[in-house]
Order: sequence, then structure tokens, then C-alpha cells
Amino acid sequence: MGTDQSPTTIRVLDIQSDWQTTQDDAFWVSTTDRQLVFNPDCVHDAERIEAATQSPSVMHTVHKSHDPHGAQEAPMAVASQSRYSITIADKSKGDGSCVLMPFYTPHTQTPVHAQLYAVAASPNGNSLAIGGADGLFQVTQVHSQQSIQLPGHLSDVTDIKFFPSSVVALTGSTDFSLRIWSLQSFTCGAVLTGHRSAVQGIGILGRGRNVVSCASDSLVKVWHCGSGKSFREWALPATPTCLAVLEDLPSDLTSGERLASLDVEHETEGKLLVVGTEQNCFGLDVRMADIALTLPCISPASACAAVNSDAGAPMVLVGAENGGLYTYDLRNSAAPLHVVSRSSSAVHAINCASNGTAWIATGDGSCSRWEGLWAIPRVTGELVGPVYDAVNDVCESKHGIATVSRDGVLRSYSLTE
Repeated sequence: MGTDQSPTTIRVLDIQSDWQTTQDDAFWVSTTDRQLVFNPDCVHDAERIEAATQSPSVMHTVHKSHDPHGAQEAPMAVASQSRYSITIADKSKGDGSCVLMPFYTPHTQTPVHAQLYAVAASPNGNSLAIGGADGLFQVTQVHSQQSIQLPGHLSDVTDIKFFPSSVVALTGSTDFSLRIWSLQSFTCGAVLTGHRSAVQGIGILGRGRNVVSCASDSLVKVWHCGSGKSFREWALPATPTCLAVLEDLPSDLTSGERLASLDVEHETEGKLLVVGTEQNCFGLDVRMADIALTLPCISPASACAAVNSDAGAPMVLVGAENGGLYTYDLRNSAAPLHVVSRSSSAVHAINCASNGTAWIATGDGSCSRWEGLWAIPRVTGELVGPVYDAVNDVCESKHGIATVSRDGVLRSYSLTE
């Protein structure tokens, strides 16, 4: 995918998924110009936001063979190609501009023979974990490529998080439970029960003596790992779909009565839980009984991420069922900074960095690298993945990018040859 430098549109490119193996010399690339809506009112501008997810595409034919003269004249041409990537030069706007857009193919594809919903890399990069249907939880040691499946969950594993130590992992499942795992002994150390429906999102506070979860029972819970009990919960007005933890929340961004600290409570000060739901996205200060913030969306939230920017601003990204991507600065949370989309397919996962770069996976099988999300967003890379199946999660480590999808394949990418 590529970008338009205009502040009101973003150019998106798609490529024929089997471009490497086509029988003839040509393959197709499509372009779509997506609307970028700044500072929208999610009530009065609902039609504009919805229209931003619906734009026509234009098909182009690109030839593999390198013709220097033809490449200069063609609206689309191959700028460079290697074993695992191809870069397209897009001159189709006709205004003299040229956008170079790389597409990356997997270095490895590992079939797991189950639908996959979650992937996470340990902070030290030594372990990669995946979760999927029927209780699948598998951990791979990256250097040796040895994998082990850890039984315990009775149904789908929906989310995985590593503790900062990299040797303990947390999982959530549609069996209503969370589990804490030792990745040294490869055993389950604790089972956290109390939800009455599927766990949709999980998070770790600080070093991990407390963890958090949200579930389809409309509850958000804070747990003490040592006792396996929850000690705080919120009942939301809509069903939760995803959860992210924002560290170091400025104290002046939330107001209201603060709860007394409990003996089982550790590193909860300054923590905000961002919870996407079927209506809006909510911010929960872990030390407050009431909802602290409401982030408006016009479509049900399907993924979220929270991070402090390099400039220290508390930022939240929310992906929606209609493909919309909302960016919020919590210092002014009444409306998003902007809304844009890659397509009308649901956003399934967001992996975001403090510099405003994110990998965003969607239901149409794409996984795109976005940059400039704190100002004017643009797409600067695309992972070539499944043709028809949703990419359900994406993670990044020092070894590269990993995605999991509905087709049961773990795909690993390196952006350097």
C-alpha cells in the first residue's frame, strides 16, 4: 500500500497475492484514495466518517520485466525486487509525484492446522507464542525453533501477553478463564476464574503482580496473581471487545474520587485501561470506581492500542468493525484527531510504537505499516499474507514481524534481506 501526500486523502495500494508465480509477465496492482477526516464530531460527521471507509479502486497492470524507458512512462512499475519483497513505483496520480511502496512476502509460513487468533513475542525476543481454536497455546523458542503446546484452556485462546521478565505468559480464553504460564517449566502456575463469558482482552500492570481482563459479560476485572482473585471490577454499558493498558497517565486527565490502595494492589497508580466495546471506547483509571473517559466511535470497536508518544502525549488508537481507524490524544478526548481506513474490513489488531508507527491487521487479509499517526497518517508498507482469510493478530520483535490468521498459518517476515 502507498500514500497520497495530500492532507485529505491517503492512497492505498493492493497487489495480486501470487505476483511472484504468475505464468505471464504481468500482475495487477490496485489504487484507492481514502478520505482522511480531521477532528470529526462522531455524531454530526457520522456520514463523512462512514464514507471514508468506502472508496472505488482503480486496477493497473504491472510488468515484471525491467524496461528503463517503459518504467519511466508507466503509471505503475517495479522499482526494485528481491527474494522477499517488491517495491512498486506509483506515478498514477499524473501530477509528477512518485510514491515507492514496498510489499513484503513471508520468510517462513508455519501451518498449525487450527484457526489462530493471537500472537505475541516476549520482550527479549527469545520466545514467540500463538493462541488459537480449541485451547491451542503454543510457544516457540526462536533461536532453536523448538515448539511446545501447553494444554489447559478448554476453548479458543483469544489473547496472549508476556510479563516483562519474558519467562511468564498470560492467556485469556473463551472458556471464561485466564491462565498464567511458566515458560521455564512449561506449566500453568495459576488459573484465574470469575468471568461469566468469553475473555476478549487481557493486560499486565507493571511487573505483573496484578493483571487485567475484559470479557463478554460486560465486566472488566483487576486480578491479584498471587491469590488468583479479582479485587476490582467495572460493569460497562456495552460488551467489551478489546483492551489495552496505558502506562504513566498524567494525573490531571482523570477526575473523581480515588480508591484507597489495597494490600493486593501493586503498580496501579497512573494506569489507564482502554476498553473497546460494541458502542464506544472507555478509559478506566485503575484507581477510580467510575468510568474516567469516553472515546466516541460510530462503529463497534474491534481493536485498540495505547501508548505515550515520543513527545509524552497519551495516545490511543481504536480500530472499528467498519474498518475505521481512530486516533485520539487523551489531552482532548472529546473527538478523535482524525479517522481514516485501509478498507471497509474490520480492524483485528493494532501493534503500535511511541513514534506513531503501527502495524494494523484487518479482516480482508491485509497487514499494513502506518506512519505519522500522531499527525498526518500514511501507509508505508504491506505484508503479503492470506488471500481470503482475516489476519487476526500481529506482533513485532527484534527478529521481525509475525502474523496469525484464520487459515491457521503463522507467517514470519523480515524487513531486511
